[in-house]
Formats: sequence, C-alpha cells, structure tokens
Amino acid sequence: MAEHTILVVEDDSTVRELLKYRLGKHYDVSTATNGEEALDQIEGTMPDLIVSDIMMPKMDGFALQSALQSDKNTRVIPFIFLTARADDEARQQGQRKGVDDYITKPFDMETLLSRVERLLERVEMFQTQLDAEIGQDFSNRLLPDQVPVVDGYELRFRSDAREQGGGDLFDWTKTDDG
Repeated sequence: MAEHTILVVEDDSTVRELLKYRLGKHYDVSTATNGEEALDQIEGTMPDLIVSDIMMPKMDGFALQSALQSDKNTRVIPFIFLTARADDEARQQGQRKGVDDYITKPFDMETLLSRVERLLERVEMFQTQLDAEIGQDFSNRLLPDQVPVVDGYELRFRSDAREQGGGDLFDWTKTDDG
C-alpha cells in the first residue's frame, strides 16, 4: 500500500510544525500557510486528506473548502477542520460545506491521528468498492447480448463476479460435423 499524503494548512508555525512532525511519523506530510498556498500545492500534487485551520490570512479554511468543493477533481478529498472556533455556527457551516470532521483547539493529538486514520480507511474502502464495481461493469459489457443457437445443443452460461475485473474470457467455437 502506498503511503498516504496529507496536506496541513495552518498559519501558526508552531502548530503547523507539530502537525507535520506527528503526522509525518505515519504519512507523507506537506504544509501550507493559507488556503491560496494550499490550492497551488494541490494543483501539483493531490493529497489523500487535508487538515486545515479556519482562520488564516489571504484565504481562510471555509474559502479553501468551497474552492475544493467546486472542482469535481478535488471534491472527494477528505477534509478536517482543526480550529480555535468552537462555536456551533462554525461547525454547522463546515458540515454544510462538506467537511468530514471538525476538531477544536486545543486538541488531543491521538484523537486527531485516529480520525485521520479512520477517514483514510473509509476512502480506501470506497475506492476498493468502486474499483470492483467498475471491473464488474466492464466485464458485463464484454458479454454478448445473445448466445448462438445450435440445433441439438443447450447452452448454459454462468458468470461469477470477482472483486477485481480482468482475466475474463467468453468465447464459443462452432465445431465440424460429428
């Protein structure tokens, strides 16, 4: 399994470096100091997950999340808000915009690590399921709509879907008389 990549978007250098250090023990971590910087980085390398502060200069976390949600390629990136804003309004705004989790500062590092792991596992499960469905759909499209009718013979066909597509073969051959 490839190492997951996480983008930490945080304007406070102490918190940013702490997150980079602790998350970096388990994941490939890059950092940005605001939403604009994060979008520039995402253009080059799409992270598997984003941990972002809300209140930042230039582009705050809400604006970053909105920009990601407006693009079909980045809409699916799991997003965790890590913020000092503990009010319900901010939490509800984040949930309406598609934020996957919301952790208030000060935060427990082990809680953050477990939530990151949970989100990445969910994404992996979803991707595996999607790959299996695509493989099954592809295999089904290869099957003929009708099978040949041969006098004196009865044809039976069975197809067992597997988790991954590939290796499927469907063929028939007309034999010589006798």
